[in-house]
Amino acid sequence: MFRASLVSACLLALLFWGPASATAQQGGGANAWQNSFAQSVYWLQTPQIQKELEIVPEQIERLRAVQQDSITHIREAYGKLTDVPAEERQARYYDILREQNEETERQLLEILLPQQIKRLKQILLQQRLAQLQWGGAAAFQTAEVAEALNITAEQREQLQQTEQQLRQEFQEKTQAFYKQLQDESREKLLNVLTIEQRRRLEALVGEKFEWQRTTLQPGQAAAAEKDDAKK
Repeated sequence: MFRASLVSACLLALLFWGPASATAQQGGGANAWQNSFAQSVYWLQTPQIQKELEIVPEQIERLRAVQQDSITHIREAYGKLTDVPAEERQARYYDILREQNEETERQLLEILLPQQIKRLKQILLQQRLAQLQWGGAAAFQTAEVAEALNITAEQREQLQQTEQQLRQEFQEKTQAFYKQLQDESREKLLNVLTIEQRRRLEALVGEKFEWQRTTLQPGQAAAAEKDDAKK
């Protein structure tokens, strides 16, 4: 079961890691395998991208073959990791993805024409910049963009700090928006009731209870409270 699920996750990562989600290649570990250009092999199967890039039928067939070869290679490569210790398996998994992405990128560069490659990179960058609050700062740190814009080390640090602030603001504004939406929706529903029905509902509901945000599950929270009481 575990093996099957991890193989599926591996294949989905290769096929569906969209340009809007991809982050820059920043050293080893999980980030090392992320290559939005190579992973765009999935997006190159969509009619909208094919039309935008003016991809001809012969190229479509070759791109489809590249995608299928990638799936097959990853499935076979991961199948050989069953005897690898669990603590080493994830690192090997990323190595497989990185190597396959490098091969996929090489094939895409052979299939696509220079103007198609340029346009595809523009689209990928647009998608990444559209997600500024969720990793968009990394778009400025790719070698190609950083060099073209002459991004300095100080600017890289400022971009990362600004993105962290934006992420916090985005989360707070999103929570406030949904709370307001919920309150407005609840009020519209209550307006259907008569005054007497609303009084009865208030009696059924009782005094309002405010949930405190926590990352712990109910059982874990209770255990944490007991630990605090013992201290």
